[in-house]
Amino acid sequence: MDAQAHGYAVGAFNGEDMEMIQAVIAAAEAEHAPVLPQTTPGTLCARAAADGYTSLVIDGSKLSLEENIALARRVVEMTAAYPHRPAVEAELGRLGRKKDSLEVKHGDDLYTDPEEAARFVAETR
Repeated sequence: MDAQAHGYAVGAFNGEDMEMIQAVIAAAEAEHAPVLPQTTPGTLCARAAADGYTSLVIDGSKLSLEENIALARRVVEMTAAYPHRPAVEAELGRLGRKKDSLEVKHGDDLYTDPEEAARFVAETR
């Protein structure tokens, strides 16, 4: 990879709407710098895949395990239609934090359940 060979980082920026993504791209073009625009809302996944994104991030961590698996599976199946086959990153479990009124303080609650992770991978390939 050029960035690794030449000792620089490529910034990845999340955009909540098209205007934010356009601003990131405009700044990158003005500076002749590579950039990874990211859009995470599930509703943008199909458009992003069609537009040539090479990876998609979905966050179903607030859903039940079954709903999260179903969401991830739908996105993985949708990306199969594209020749460049975008990678899909999905969230499983929650990290301990105060954001979103979630505060996890106890040991096992801080870690992903290995059995759930194995099931998630098996059912979303």
